[in-house]
Amino acid sequence: MLKKMRFPYVSFFASLLLLLLLGGTVMAGVFDGVPKYVALPDCTKESTVKLFPLATGEKAVTVELLGGEIAIPQKGTKKKKKSDPDAQTPPPAEFYSLEEGKAKDPKLTVWNIKFNQRGRKATCATIALDGESVKFKWRTKVPQKFLLPVGNCALKLTCGEEKHYIALRKPVQMESILLNPKTGSGSIKSQKMEIPFPSPDAMFLEVQNLGKFKPGDTSVTFPPVTRLSDISPREPLQINFTFTDPNGNAAQLFYFDVLVAYKTNFSASLIPPKELARDFGQRLQIASDPQVDIQITNMQKKIQSIKKKLDEQEAWRRNAKDTQEIAMLQQQISMIEKLRSIHDADAKVRLFIDYGEAQADIILTETLTVEQREEAKQSKRKGGKQTAKETGNADADEEEAEDGENGFEGMKF
Repeated sequence: MLKKMRFPYVSFFASLLLLLLLGGTVMAGVFDGVPKYVALPDCTKESTVKLFPLATGEKAVTVELLGGEIAIPQKGTKKKKKSDPDAQTPPPAEFYSLEEGKAKDPKLTVWNIKFNQRGRKATCATIALDGESVKFKWRTKVPQKFLLPVGNCALKLTCGEEKHYIALRKPVQMESILLNPKTGSGSIKSQKMEIPFPSPDAMFLEVQNLGKFKPGDTSVTFPPVTRLSDISPREPLQINFTFTDPNGNAAQLFYFDVLVAYKTNFSASLIPPKELARDFGQRLQIASDPQVDIQITNMQKKIQSIKKKLDEQEAWRRNAKDTQEIAMLQQQISMIEKLRSIHDADAKVRLFIDYGEAQADIILTETLTVEQREEAKQSKRKGGKQTAKETGNADADEEEAEDGENGFEGMKF
């Protein structure tokens, strides 16, 4: 009987495996394998480049451009004038837009990225979808300084219910902010950014950690993700180290100001409190000395001694100074432990563009090994990448014909 039942079971499991395999094929998304970001090609060369593979088959895919209004910072719209506080801020101008183009080849779907300057539009790049990949081509008649900010935009691909976002820039990888144990401060600075920064109202900074401490830790308060335009030397972000005594009373132990600067490059700094700046590094050194363990042990013994004394006394005879001394000793121990924990600590920060429905990383930091740090220093000594000279004049060109010689090489529009 058992021998007769083997074959149905084998057949059942084989059928199940086949269904799983077929189901995996059917459930595969159109955008599986499509990257989350791409690097645009050299904008001084007008040649066709394959951005990424996209096998759509017979399915229709639509493309939208995100970030056209924030790709270039606008002047005079950040704050309202004091003389007219009720004045409404005009809507931001759209520097870049995407319009569907015309293609002679029925297999091609074409979109043109338009640059808008003072109401005059010019095609600055073209995107084509041929059912197997997405291709890209610059129109170099537009000046380079108006081409580079296209990297601050993102593409939104839609196929039926599926959506996928692709940033048009690769994030710059940097070393995390490493605290100098001698000064208790630290900073990082990037090389010159190839793509200029977008509007500061669209950029956000996230502080991801300081040493072993991360947002959500009960004894360390991290700043929320903050718009870059809201950070200044007068209004820096802060990482606060706190202590809470047994009675629930909170006190600040110390803090770090987080400052950023950006123009042609990006820099971020951790600065210890002004009132401790002179000897903060010395405090870090002392806290990391193994001999301090003896001091901590003595303070803990004293705390236990005072607690024992209080337990042996009736409540009305207890002296408030004893309770205060316990809290003071516990705070000193907490201070030493916190300082010790951030000795040689690093802080990771993330700078990104927010489009509302998607984000694109500009700066990502990571912890480097000693070897990687030395390699980074040698690379920095050689200097950053030099961008090509800008071409063309300051004004946008007039609208160009959608078909003809300006099409992709080997393709007919």
